[in-house]
Order: sequence, then structure tokens, then C-alpha cells
Amino acid sequence: MLLNGSLLAGKIRRKLKIQIKTSNVKPGLAIILVGDDSASCLYVKLKSIAASEVGIYFEQHWFPVTVSEKEIIDLINKLNRSENIHGILVQLPLPSKFNQDRIIVTIKPCKDVDGFCSKNLKNLVRSKTTSELSTNHIIIPALIRGILELIKLVKIKLATKKAVIICNSQIFATPMAHLLQLAKMSVAVCVRFSGLPKDKLYTITKDADLLIVAIGSPRFVVKDMVKLNSIIIDIGTNQIGNGTVGDVDFDAVKNKVSAITPVPGGVGPMTIACLLQNTYEATILAQENN
Repeated sequence: MLLNGSLLAGKIRRKLKIQIKTSNVKPGLAIILVGDDSASCLYVKLKSIAASEVGIYFEQHWFPVTVSEKEIIDLINKLNRSENIHGILVQLPLPSKFNQDRIIVTIKPCKDVDGFCSKNLKNLVRSKTTSELSTNHIIIPALIRGILELIKLVKIKLATKKAVIICNSQIFATPMAHLLQLAKMSVAVCVRFSGLPKDKLYTITKDADLLIVAIGSPRFVVKDMVKLNSIIIDIGTNQIGNGTVGDVDFDAVKNKVSAITPVPGGVGPMTIACLLQNTYEATILAQENN
């Protein structure tokens, strides 16, 4: 089964467009982009197009790499105070000279629609049930929300099954693992560059009913690494010549597994769609609190 993120994201955007049109609100999303990285510029362009499509007011704030950290933080504080902006996102990764965490933590938690600021993550991992997430208006990171929606397409019970997450960042792994554990899955996390031998990694991934890969290494996961009839979520986007491939060798693996995300057209479109959902929900919450 191909987990078609482009198709599902289109359905989410169409539903969201109707919700916005009938709710009499005008959500506002601001994205801060630093530098001229081609991938980051493309992602921001795609978010701008999607926001316009569903009826979300969009602002893009571009800075050259020579900008100071203070100037970025000053802009975030201004956007925090703006009544027209309900979601703020700093496009990552930032150039290496910046303290990424110090900048992101400046975003007001209720406007952190990307969901990765420290306060939102702490609230998420402290939740004991999935119902607490909606009751307490906890923002689920757009990337993770998109992954969970793709997994739902498979229509299987996750309880008692095993998930393995291979990634480079605990900031992603911790909330992802927690939400899977709330679904009663057992979860193993492998940070690829932690020194774990590759043969040891094989023994872990081959036991995974759900394998999530985000390491930025083209076609790293091969057929022998995956379990028969497992679900594969490939977050990797790697440029090979004029094309883009994932962290999983798609052609080698696709006939062994029960479901897999393509690259491109899998997790990426869903992340954007869920970012827009988070922005809309932040707008509704702000309206209720006024």
C-alpha cells in the first residue's frame, strides 16, 4: 500500500478551506526564512501556496545570513504581539552561526504551530492520554501530526505492536515515541550517529512493525533491514542528481512491506497540511480566549 501524502494532504486542505470560509475567522501565518538555502526556499514557497489555497493570510520575512540573532528575535516578539498572526514558524535549519533553540523558544507557545518549542514539547510528553492533548490544547508538531495521519490510512491496531524510530534528533524522537506509546506501542529509538554498529541496527529494525526513518542518508534502509508486512514512514529528502530520494531504498523494499510513504509525495505534503491545521486551530483558540 502506498501511503500517498499528496492525496491525503489535498483532502485535508479542501476540508480546511471550507472550515475557514464558514467559521468567519482569518488565520494568519508568518514564516521567517534566513539565507538562500534552495530546499528551505522551496519549502517556504510550498507553504505560501498552500496557505493561500485554504484562505490563510501569509507573511514571509526573509533575512540575509548576515542578520543578527537579536533582529530575528525582535521580529518574533513583534509577531507575538500581532493580532493578525496566529502562527509563527522559523524555517529550519538555520545557518550554523545561530542558536536555534534560543530563537525558537522566543515564539509564544500558543503561536508555535510547528510545535517544536520547548514548552509545547514538555506539555506533550507529560500527557498521559491522547484525550489530554485536545483537552489541554497541546500543539502536536506538524511533522508528527502528519505521520500519525498517514499511519491511520493502514487501518490496523497499533496496540502491542513494535515501533522503531531511526533519526538524528531527540527533539523529533521524544514526542514521536511518546505519542506512539500512548497508542500502546512498544518503541525503540536509535540515533544513528550514537555509535550503534550497523549489524546491531539491523537486528532492531527487522523486528519493527512500524519503522520511521529520518537520518538524511539516501537509501540507507535496504530490504534486509525491514520486517515482512511492516509499515515504513520515510521522512528523508536527499538530492541525487536532479531527483529526490528518501532514506529508504523504496524500489527494493516496497514489495516486502504492507505500507510505505513515497519520497517525494509522502510526509512532506502532510507536514504542510498539518501546519495549516495547527494555524487554524490556534486561531480558533485565540478567538475563544478573547
